[in-house]
Amino acid sequence: EFRKENQLQSGLNDQNIHKLLGMWQKADTSLAAVFEYPQFGDLFEFMEGQHSKQLPEKQMLSYGCLLYIASQISSGMKYLESLGIIHRDLSARNCLLGHQFSLKISNLAMCKSAYRSNYLPCGSNMSLLPVRWMSWEALTQGNFSPKSDVWSFGVTLWEILVHCTEKPHGSLNNNQVTNLMYTVDNPATAAQLILPKPNICSKEIYDLMKTCWNINAEHRPSFQEIHMFLLQKISGYSPDDEWFHVLANSTCTISTF
Repeated sequence: EFRKENQLQSGLNDQNIHKLLGMWQKADTSLAAVFEYPQFGDLFEFMEGQHSKQLPEKQMLSYGCLLYIASQISSGMKYLESLGIIHRDLSARNCLLGHQFSLKISNLAMCKSAYRSNYLPCGSNMSLLPVRWMSWEALTQGNFSPKSDVWSFGVTLWEILVHCTEKPHGSLNNNQVTNLMYTVDNPATAAQLILPKPNICSKEIYDLMKTCWNINAEHRPSFQEIHMFLLQKISGYSPDDEWFHVLANSTCTISTF
């Protein structure tokens, strides 16, 4: 399974998808893989670090920058969608941040001990699942699709716009979130799956999030539609000046697994 997954990864070529640099087999027959890893690590870690420094609001990433980051996620997911590839664990922790806010989607977060609490053993084989980021049909029926990834994108966009300072459905534990998913046919339950509007979020962007969380998967937008929408919202934005400002207030660290 490890070899199969990384062979698939080796065939991907998109500026917003992290690259597999190489694989090798050790003498004891175990396999290893090396991936590119941008200088600022994962997006959750970076934004949490900014918040922990208690920077003044004017030194936090701007709203335009946050949407610029989200547009790159939608671009990378549009590429995967075009190939029929389902991510299954889209989240801020699985997005890597590099020079001038360049972003690459990865699937490494499950390997990091710091994120183990985000996964809950589920099903007969006790697979680890990111229940707070999953669509109801993926969790309860095992029905993963590009549309279930769209649901996860809505949660990821919400994470970004709260500067990764809150956990989705933070007042509930993982089991309570799972129970909500299993009673989604109840209108009151379905309403609880809609995360609250972030303070800095415009109505249009929040409406986009809510379409991502439509109970009917067919009514969710495609990543191509999401990407085109976000490109319109960031028209004229440039990360150049903001990037130099962030560099002056950041410490570059290497994440450990």
